[in-house]
Amino acid sequence: MTKPAYIEEVSAATGSLIPARTWRPAIEYRHHISLNGQWQFRLHPTAQIDDSSPWETIELPCHWVFSSQRDEHGRLLWTRGKPIYTNRHYPFALNPPHIPQDNPTGEHRRTFVVTAQALADIAAGGRAIIRFLGVESVAQVLINDVELAVLRGSRLMHEVDISKAVHEGTNTISVIVSQWSAMSYVEDQDQWWLAGIFRDVDFYVDCAGSFRDVRLHGDYDPETNTATLHIRVESDEAAYTCRIGNHEHVLRAGRWESVVVESGLPWSPDAPHLYPLTLTNSADTRTIRVGFRRIEVFHGDRPRILLNGKKLELRGVNRHETHPDKGRAFDPDQLRRDLTMMKRHNINAIRTAHYPHDPRFYDLADEFGFWVVCEVDLETHGFVFGDWVDNPTDSPQWRAVYEDRAMRTIARDYNHPSIIFWSLGNESGYGENMARSAALIRREDPSRPIHYEGDYDGRISDVHSRMYLPIEQIHAICSPDGDVPLSDVATWGHIRQFPLLNCEYGHAMGNGPGALVDYDECIDRYEQYHGGFVWEWRDHGLRTWDEAEEYFGYGGDFGERTHDSNFVIDGLVRSDGVPSPALAELKAVYTPVKLTARAEPGRLIVDVHNRFHAQRSRIVTTHVYVDQTYLGVVDHDVAPGERETILWENNAISPESVINLVSRRNSIPIPGNSWEEEGWEVSRTQIRPTVSPLRYPRTEAVERATQPLVQIEGEQLIRALGLPIDDIRPSLWRAPTDNDESRGFGSFSLASPAKTLGAGLEGAPSSADLWREAGLDKMVCHEWHTEFSGDEYFGEYIRDEVWSSDQSPARINLTWRWSWGMFDDEDRVRLAVDVMPSAAWKGSWPRTGIHFAIPRPHNVSWVGYGPGEAYSDSRQAVTLGRFAAHPRDLEFEYSVPQENGTRIGMRELTLAYDSFGINIQAQPHISLPEYSDHYPSFSFHEHDEFELTKARHPYELAQNDGFWHLYIDGGQHGLGSRTCGPDVYPPHAWTPRAISIAVTMKRMPNGSLPTI
Repeated sequence: MTKPAYIEEVSAATGSLIPARTWRPAIEYRHHISLNGQWQFRLHPTAQIDDSSPWETIELPCHWVFSSQRDEHGRLLWTRGKPIYTNRHYPFALNPPHIPQDNPTGEHRRTFVVTAQALADIAAGGRAIIRFLGVESVAQVLINDVELAVLRGSRLMHEVDISKAVHEGTNTISVIVSQWSAMSYVEDQDQWWLAGIFRDVDFYVDCAGSFRDVRLHGDYDPETNTATLHIRVESDEAAYTCRIGNHEHVLRAGRWESVVVESGLPWSPDAPHLYPLTLTNSADTRTIRVGFRRIEVFHGDRPRILLNGKKLELRGVNRHETHPDKGRAFDPDQLRRDLTMMKRHNINAIRTAHYPHDPRFYDLADEFGFWVVCEVDLETHGFVFGDWVDNPTDSPQWRAVYEDRAMRTIARDYNHPSIIFWSLGNESGYGENMARSAALIRREDPSRPIHYEGDYDGRISDVHSRMYLPIEQIHAICSPDGDVPLSDVATWGHIRQFPLLNCEYGHAMGNGPGALVDYDECIDRYEQYHGGFVWEWRDHGLRTWDEAEEYFGYGGDFGERTHDSNFVIDGLVRSDGVPSPALAELKAVYTPVKLTARAEPGRLIVDVHNRFHAQRSRIVTTHVYVDQTYLGVVDHDVAPGERETILWENNAISPESVINLVSRRNSIPIPGNSWEEEGWEVSRTQIRPTVSPLRYPRTEAVERATQPLVQIEGEQLIRALGLPIDDIRPSLWRAPTDNDESRGFGSFSLASPAKTLGAGLEGAPSSADLWREAGLDKMVCHEWHTEFSGDEYFGEYIRDEVWSSDQSPARINLTWRWSWGMFDDEDRVRLAVDVMPSAAWKGSWPRTGIHFAIPRPHNVSWVGYGPGEAYSDSRQAVTLGRFAAHPRDLEFEYSVPQENGTRIGMRELTLAYDSFGINIQAQPHISLPEYSDHYPSFSFHEHDEFELTKARHPYELAQNDGFWHLYIDGGQHGLGSRTCGPDVYPPHAWTPRAISIAVTMKRMPNGSLPTI
């Protein structure tokens, strides 16, 4: 059987289509009928329609795989196909424009009623329209069995003029959607391949004389503070009335008109001023919100981007449209929750990866306040495997496809002040079709700059945008004497004259990324560097089940032959909307009011850097606490982009105290703040005394206890202070993070980032592979010697051990020194552990620590850093204090189990049981790292590091209500972002070294235990 010709046709959308224009809510049109809801549906295995197949039903909008049957427990049975995930590979042979014969095709059919009045309005010059906001990947549209259009461009708006095909009364619409088409070759966007009609479908009549299209641009002159509205209206009527504020203007249709708006305030993310603009003529009324802002891009000796006359600083994220139960189908509640969470985590910019999002997203972006990079629905990444041969980007055959996608993108969303860049697409190589698209956009909208990361040579883009650019290369580009990381010196000289940004950085896959603060400091340091967008906002996991166990599936979990595994699980927020520890880190790094402070006797010296774009720093109130005592408010009123040093006097201030400066949003109103709650914490800064790890020994009175303190069985201590203890051992392994396992970018363990301009050794094994090669996951104790003196009331037990693996001659020598008795009138058990590696070790280690299996307590409290986890290169979100949590809340459940939950700087740890508690106090030591104040770290896990390593999904880990796993670490390797970006930088690498950990344990009565 042959495929329908349109499936493999290289073409833009064809048929009876309305020219691309701005989006308008469908309910504003006459005779509107939402065609969302129940349709008849049948799924065919190929694009050949089998009329003998029975009809079923489907609820639109949706991807049809999510409309599959469910079992009695509500679990999807995937009876209508399964999702497929690839990052770069196409899930079929690379042979454009041909696609597989097996091509799931959904046939959709329903009826709608055209009234006599609607038909009269059509006859009077109106147009009957069916609008599709998103159909993947190609759709044939028929009205009353008459083919009217073929839609191409899955995330683009198409309006089909059905005026000549409808009649009064009941009409039938049929939409035949195929999963694969020639267009699949330009929609390879690192996400699930999900077919269907997944956005709204509407019928309406565009009446004669109505506003056929409205384009507007709100300009703001920062020199004169003048707001000017530029507007072009297309209508059959020659004139219209434009009302903004208290002023009305009669303007002419069919051309650009300009109106000065008195007292108009500029739009920016932290002051998103919007003004309702009402257009009226005899046939129509339309209200649009306008925001005023000016974008300026400068090249040459001082390359920079200015927004309203001030430097643009992008502290953003990439956002895909993804929902664990709906795929890319629009969920308004989720969108509002996500944007609210972004604002409360100090995010000010969004890149729409890698296609235009649902139109309602941009309305909220305007209202909430986000800079937006709006990206064309385009990616051909899979051609990289053929060395870009036959890439559509450089093929004249595909010109119309590229130009249509660019035009539909900018036309639909032209009026949004939040959009500051048009992006030509993503990871599609370079070619003449990109140049043509850029030229088209410049003609249609000369007010916005063009972005395209794939333009490495600066041929068409107005900015130099990179992905996962190492910090060394930021320094090289932005420094006058920076090294040249390119072989083409002329090109290097050219692109250095462009403003620089990272359209993707900080790959948030699994536990990570590290080094976010180092990137952010470059924004403050260099005028040329404008920040960027962390990859990415949310994991793309899809809810599925393994028998009764629910989990969020990723590539390969649905039986795909070709897939890219869990590379789709790379968000700051889990698939179910739970924020990861990385989001707290990002909030701290992205703080809009950055405080740097030091304490002197009786006063604070506070440097206030206001990084808001338009607001003065006084919209946040900074409260001062010494330990737990509230002292007052540090008043500041610093202009946007400026710094000021403030002296704040109070006799309670001492350099020896822990001082917290907590900045919270106050009651000063700002526009667009429907997401706010007064008092939400914007940022936290802490001053703390320096820890001296060197101490003089002191003499303590030690006596025999009045009750047994330990129990030793054979050659192992099995109980201390009544607490059962098992599996006492060193821990040199951690369940590898996704970054530990990755080899996609170069290794900093094997090549200096400074000498390789941040590239490291490309093609090198992953850190986890090197650790396995060294045998760190297979260490066993093969020599030991014990010495015991005293009894269970008062005594000492010393155990010397030698650990190694069968893969390396390198050894670890340990000495465990247990001592117990009554120390200064308190029963205590002490443990001092010395870890001493032999000379043969090389490279990095995952960790150096000790492990105990103990019964799970009811709650855990600690004095140290918290409330969340921290690692050497990711610790901006934690402060020193006293914290408490349920044991399960000390872990974070990633979709792929891995290292998590480490709390650094542990001074004290208390484990609360039914009738008693165990208090563990740690001592600082010079061998322990400075990032942890020379104290050990701790983590507490239901499963040990080897169980976590083996599991690929959380459901594979059996629930454990017995012994849990306490780790006390001397140190751990940093996180980095090597899954897609730089490795762990050398200052944050953990290397083989001798360390000493010393803790003292005491039993506490139930009444003295801290509570959560």
